[in-house]
Amino acid sequence: MRIVLKQEKRLYVLENSIPNASTENAEEKVRNEHQRHVDDNEQNTCVMLASILFELQRQYRNMDVHTMIMHLKEIFDEAS
Repeated sequence: MRIVLKQEKRLYVLENSIPNASTENAEEKVRNEHQRHVDDNEQNTCVMLASILFELQRQYRNMDVHTMIMHLKEIFDEAS
């Protein structure tokens, strides 16, 4: 998964938090970065859901990619 995200230049979504653009007075650059991050996060979530088993898709369909990765890490770290 990380390979695909790196190739698509979207790995930053897993590594960085979403820039805060919650105020109306936020600069356009910050708003654009925020929106790009949100859009890339959604695309990453779709790619990840498409690459996992259907049973896991149903379990994770309402999570963002970062939450999904953290949960999967917990599960597989416990299993090993």
